Amino acid sequence: MEKSESVRFPPAAREAFLKYGAPWILYGLGTWAGCPVFGCLAALLLLAGVCAAAPRRIKPIEMGLALFFLLTALRLPWLIPYQSCLAPTLLAVLAFGSLAVGRPFTLSFARECTHADMWRNPHFLFVNRLLTALWGLAFLFCAGLRYWDGLPRAVTFSFGILVMFLAALFTKWFPQWYRREVYLKTDGKAQPEA
Repeated sequence: MEKSESVRFPPAAREAFLKYGAPWILYGLGTWAGCPVFGCLAALLLLAGVCAAAPRRIKPIEMGLALFFLLTALRLPWLIPYQSCLAPTLLAVLAFGSLAVGRPFTLSFARECTHADMWRNPHFLFVNRLLTALWGLAFLFCAGLRYWDGLPRAVTFSFGILVMFLAALFTKWFPQWYRREVYLKTDGKAQPEA
């Protein structure tokens, strides 16, 4: 019998998991084990190490996550009552702040999979402003859910996961739909392919 070939993940998927998945796992394990400071520091070190390996690809959202893990590790007394809504609040501030300064945080992701000729295109910028606003609202909704004590924790957690999942689905679907149904039907026919 032949040995089955091991599953290989593309480098981008590995990097994404190490930046956006593994730190939360470490944080969750530390919290579950009763050592949230250790979990935060482990998450922060992992995130910093992965970002240091590719410093030109550091995105604003990674800085927001690093700030969350740092603030959580410091255990500031005035911040402890708001610990559960800190991460989504920081991410909402990051999203809306990036819109306010004219640099939607989704641009750094979109530029990785779009030709450089499109980066200044008004359609490209519109899509990224819309997606950043959507993510800002999703983060704000999750922060509100976690701040409000009216629902059981399992319900707020489930709603939060559902909102993030729907935002991710929209983020995957909308740019392709917009390109096909709006951009290519208007002035995109004369533009270079994305």
